[in-house]
Amino acid sequence: MKLVLSSLCLLFLAGSACSCEKPAAANPDPVIEDVTPAEDNNSQKEELIHYTIPTLQDGTIKEIPGFESSPFHLLNITIGEGDYTVKELLVRSAKGELIAGDVTYNPETREQVATDSEIRIVLPSVIDASKGDVVIPVMVAPVLLTAGYTLGATDASGNYTEEFHGWRMPLAPGGTTTGGNVASRYHTQLAFVAGSSLYLVDADLASGKTYKDGLIWKWNSSQHKAELGTANTNNMDECKIIDGGNAYLVTSSYNWAAIVDARTGDVEFFSDKSTMAHSAELLPGNRLVVACSSGGDCLQVFDRDRSNEVLYSCQLYFAHGAVWDPESERLYASGYDKVNVYGLENWDGASPSLKLLKSIPTPRTHVHDLQKLESGTLTVSGSWAFYWNIETEEFTEIPFFSSRINLKSVNCNPETGEAWYTQATEEWWTHEIRHIPSFREVSAENCDASISVNLPCYKVRVRRW
Repeated sequence: MKLVLSSLCLLFLAGSACSCEKPAAANPDPVIEDVTPAEDNNSQKEELIHYTIPTLQDGTIKEIPGFESSPFHLLNITIGEGDYTVKELLVRSAKGELIAGDVTYNPETREQVATDSEIRIVLPSVIDASKGDVVIPVMVAPVLLTAGYTLGATDASGNYTEEFHGWRMPLAPGGTTTGGNVASRYHTQLAFVAGSSLYLVDADLASGKTYKDGLIWKWNSSQHKAELGTANTNNMDECKIIDGGNAYLVTSSYNWAAIVDARTGDVEFFSDKSTMAHSAELLPGNRLVVACSSGGDCLQVFDRDRSNEVLYSCQLYFAHGAVWDPESERLYASGYDKVNVYGLENWDGASPSLKLLKSIPTPRTHVHDLQKLESGTLTVSGSWAFYWNIETEEFTEIPFFSSRINLKSVNCNPETGEAWYTQATEEWWTHEIRHIPSFREVSAENCDASISVNLPCYKVRVRRW
């Protein structure tokens, strides 16, 4: 086929970072309608067209001859303001989708097929992020990224770090997507659950705004119904960060629990036998425990490699929290008005069990969250919040949370004194994630920032302070 070549001139795109949630379309596969090869009236059959999206780029847009409109997609990566440098970037599809290299375009099916799953961007000079935001456009093939992508960055000293970004992303030819912000790896990161989804947000970018302004990564459980073994994946209520930030332990009051890979979104473990699951915790020996609230009222033990097989169960009314303490080698689990202490029995065998050692009444009922604060101390929250010394078994009010009810999650940093928490304002959920610089102070004005969530938000966890 003889093509009339026309140069595609694209301007360098720059602007401030803005992460916006991209809901999955009814037909998520990209439709290539705006890719138009030059006309050839002598052609009887349209032949395959070949072009190249470089796997080695420099942050500038190259001309692609042979098309009257852009055949590729632009992913704009922001190097946000901060005290760091960047000399190279790496973009890699999370599930191995081919996004660069030699691209074949079929004019009849309008399908584009590339050959490589990653793109390296070597910048012409080292970028000093302290001087302000810089946007780097990256040319990628118009494909469906089923689980987003990994964004790596190398600084001037050669140190490499990477973060997982995105969600199910249809990339259309000629389109532009605001991609990840390199600065997010140096900011506070929060994971929260709302409805059927798990969200990871950059708190520095989202504070005083909405979660969408700092959205880094999203996992929608409704896209994994078959893997989770359930038709109803709504009402997620826990999202603990595990495996050094590479996975999440999530639960739902619609009777399921799961371990989700933070890189690919794959479900590594699931249970659909956990009635009113409200929290979970990893245990030694590759096992985990799920806390089941009203209707379930129990603790369930599983092997991480054997989904949906309950190895042991014991009663605990209104079970809402579980914390394993490696120092005391004890499991602490909260019920309606108590914290139970358990030892592990027959743990290396095929029939492990939990031995109840003691049960300690809590100062207030409706306990909804249990977290480790520091060595020897847990936080117990729901109606008010307390420090609990696991040796003396004494409860002490946390000043800021005195008289506060309907607390769903409380995350305190003993080193800085700050805390992130959720407090129900609409039945059992809230539309706001709140931050305080000092949980040791009582003042209501102490709350200095919040993140708006236009969803039924339940719990928040801190991935990085």
